[in-house]
Amino acid sequence: MNITLYDYWRSSAAYRLRITLNHLGLSYQQIPVDLSKGENRGADNLARNPQGLVPTLEIDGHTLTQSLAIIEYLDEKRKAGLLPKTALGRARVRAISYAIAMEIHPVCNLSVAKFAAGNSGGNLSMGDWMQAFIPRGLAAVETMLAAPATGQFCHGDGLTM
Repeated sequence: MNITLYDYWRSSAAYRLRITLNHLGLSYQQIPVDLSKGENRGADNLARNPQGLVPTLEIDGHTLTQSLAIIEYLDEKRKAGLLPKTALGRARVRAISYAIAMEIHPVCNLSVAKFAAGNSGGNLSMGDWMQAFIPRGLAAVETMLAAPATGQFCHGDGLTM
């Protein structure tokens, strides 16, 4: 089975996927797409991922994008147990995952942070922009984790999405 992961070492979305692949013991070829050099906007990457993002995973004869969608695919295809058996547990795990992937990550994405800093008239640095969003987002996640369903991990005592 050939698995190819196109990623960038600093991408938190790519980290999520590398953690999952390694947890499942899947061997994969890693091909870097350097976001800092704009390689994600190149024709080769856009052919794989029309959004011009990372990660992209080639597996089972398919090309998949969006880290959480890929993780759910791997969970279903490899019976990984990354989502709880109950609907309520799955909803909680998805809510925690989405809080990070859809609320914190997008505003701190390299292209978004560069845009904000570049268009602030010198009033914001990329660090200023990120510091405005990351702590608030992570504080909300910490509050979500202050629940009985939290165990050794975010939900229970096993690794989840």
